[in-house]
Amino acid sequence: MPVFLTMLSVLALFALEASASSTSRSERGKAGSVRGIVWVGESVDESDPGRMSGRFSAHLESGSGQLQAQGPVDVSLEEALAWGRTTAPTVLVRLADEEIIYSAGTQPPSTGSWSAWPDGTVVRPRVAGTARDGRESFAFWRVHVEITGPLGMYQTRALDREVRVARGVDQARLVEGRDGRLTVVCRVAANGTIQALTNAEATVSGAVERAFGTRSVDVTVGESSVEGPWIEDEGTKPTGGQ
Repeated sequence: MPVFLTMLSVLALFALEASASSTSRSERGKAGSVRGIVWVGESVDESDPGRMSGRFSAHLESGSGQLQAQGPVDVSLEEALAWGRTTAPTVLVRLADEEIIYSAGTQPPSTGSWSAWPDGTVVRPRVAGTARDGRESFAFWRVHVEITGPLGMYQTRALDREVRVARGVDQARLVEGRDGRLTVVCRVAANGTIQALTNAEATVSGAVERAFGTRSVDVTVGESSVEGPWIEDEGTKPTGGQ
């Protein structure tokens, strides 16, 4: 009889340990899900870094930042959020043209700086820095266009006059750097960096042509760079110089 009871006790102990082990595995799975963070990120338009695609990808990271699971790629925000919210309680959203991290899950992150994601927000393809729903067609960009070629004082003044009154750009001026190089700095309304550079270079080339005509002045438009965008409530695009 004691032997029989002992065997029953051993079997009961094994059953209890198996149950506890199963519960522990289940709880670890849930805890792992709780500790994980889903990141939902927007991509930049591949054709123009000044345009946001309005397309998103999502993935699950562990608490230490290790990739745990790859979610949907190149989908709408709604689809990426739906996957994230069914995968983990902590869901963070990052728009391609913003530095802010948004919390869109049921459990906000325990550390770091974040803002609550406004549910119902529509995110479409757009110019960087403009309204998320894509209703704005342009932004202002600061463009630098280098002028190469030997220019004397009077020739520089002539070019500066033409640059300042050039149509299609705004706040244009000719700037001489410490190395003696001349650069046209102007503001351009455009739907992205590609259009901003193209419009600025065409405008500066036109100013060079008007300033010197057919005279034998070896002046060319060199390298260009763009900064911005700046979003201003002016209602219309700039139409000319100052």
